[in-house]
Amino acid sequence: MRALTLALLVAFVVASQAYTESNELNKSPREIVAESDLMSDQYDVVVFIGDSYENLPASLSSIADAISAYVKINPGAGSAMSVIPYSVHPSRKLIWASTGDLSSDIASSRKLRQTGENAMRRVHNLGFQRVLLVIGPLMTAHHSFDWAFGDYPKMSAALGGLHYLFKPLQVREMVGPEAKVDKLGLYDFSPKLLKFVEAVGEGMGVLRDIGDSDPERTAPPKIVEYIEARRPDWEAAGISLTVEDVIQMKDKYPMAYAVNRATIPNPNHHGKVVTAVYTPKSNTPITETIILVGKGVALDTGGADLKTEGGMYGMHNDKLGAAFVAGFFHTLSLLKPEGVKVIGYMPYIRNSIGKYAYLPDEIITLVNGLRVRIGDTDAEGRNIMSDVLYYAKEQAKKETNPHIFTIATLTGAASRSFGPYTVVMDNGPAEDVKMAQKMMACGDRIGDPAEVSRIRYEDFTPNMGNSEFIDIHQYNPYGGTSKRGHSFAMGFLSMASQIDKHGRNSGIPIPYTHCDIAGSGGGINELATAAPLRMFSLRFLWSRTKE
Repeated sequence: MRALTLALLVAFVVASQAYTESNELNKSPREIVAESDLMSDQYDVVVFIGDSYENLPASLSSIADAISAYVKINPGAGSAMSVIPYSVHPSRKLIWASTGDLSSDIASSRKLRQTGENAMRRVHNLGFQRVLLVIGPLMTAHHSFDWAFGDYPKMSAALGGLHYLFKPLQVREMVGPEAKVDKLGLYDFSPKLLKFVEAVGEGMGVLRDIGDSDPERTAPPKIVEYIEARRPDWEAAGISLTVEDVIQMKDKYPMAYAVNRATIPNPNHHGKVVTAVYTPKSNTPITETIILVGKGVALDTGGADLKTEGGMYGMHNDKLGAAFVAGFFHTLSLLKPEGVKVIGYMPYIRNSIGKYAYLPDEIITLVNGLRVRIGDTDAEGRNIMSDVLYYAKEQAKKETNPHIFTIATLTGAASRSFGPYTVVMDNGPAEDVKMAQKMMACGDRIGDPAEVSRIRYEDFTPNMGNSEFIDIHQYNPYGGTSKRGHSFAMGFLSMASQIDKHGRNSGIPIPYTHCDIAGSGGGINELATAAPLRMFSLRFLWSRTKE
């Protein structure tokens, strides 16, 4: 009887796990609409985000009057996000989420994003379910701050709000899929702006579902299952998908295979390479090809160079680069932009430890014939990207106006040097078109900031072969603490993929930009920030978004 009871209990647990695991998308908030009527009775609270309630336009005078009356008794109402009586509105409730003064040189759109996020946290904690979000004109911002005018403040604040309202994949599975709020109304949003914000918000959700979930829930085969669930909608939008097993394709992906070798005994952890291609269905000529290569290390133990003293904690987030690529493709599937082709490579690999693990001093021959000596198995991200980056470079030769990007949580040096910012670096041809500068400008406008770094001779010399055995030495003796540790990795990627042979002076120059999101992507304590999805979406998709 005891054995039968135990068997039934095990069967129940297994069945429960099978029932709760789902690849459905986030549905929080349950509904997002553009609202033109400030006095609509469809909401139980109005949230006003702004830097001042004075001199607001006539359309928002009722908000100004409500705040003006309340601050006489509570001057800190804006910073405290107090619930203010709003007697003329059907909900009778107003929350003023103040950004504070935005006139200083260090003011930025991040404040709008953070205020939007904090406002929705306040709304959720108070239990409101139908929320009207009003983003007022910014009265104190300097006229040179383009992020403070036009549609940009609405983008930053609304996407900040959606970031909080998102419910993580494993929380949806373990606790329940119920939305944090039922309805979010976005006041005075044009159809184009609503479409863009919704699409980017959903893309952020896909990024975070893959990037934030634990290493078993999002082991490479499980990530593929999640992406496969998107296939019907993606294909309908013009996106094709190819999935390859790294163990089976070891000759095609020798570096990824080496990193993944320790998983040979466990098929549940076998690496996968997902390739996505978006081709518009319209007859509009292609004028630009964007090629994205994302780092997708599903768990980084460090391999034989094992992470110790707690260094492995949070390493399930080491797949945020490839998660970004998946999120960007989901945004593409919703916006269906014309005139641009997008190719995405997502190598999802687990850097495990075991008797089959790859080791320091091994020499691995790449698909292009170059011989690489492994110096640090914990520098696996650049290794797994070097294979697909070579294929990306070869594909770029065939495409119209191509530009290659690598996106990765790659180096501790990036976060130590630049803090919570994406670090963007150009090769020569990319520098000629000022891509890093353009990306930084777009990030500044939408609360997804970046810093620009430069690639120098010193970023290549440490990677040069030091004996007749090898062409490239994959080794940095000082790790993430070394000088120029963040840009050294781009030197390796350029050399291993042979993009360095396609500089300004070559017959086929190929623009290549590297984005290190180690500092900006997020971590186990704050979860994924969805960087740099907002920045890329504004740069490449906003101007192509149709109402």
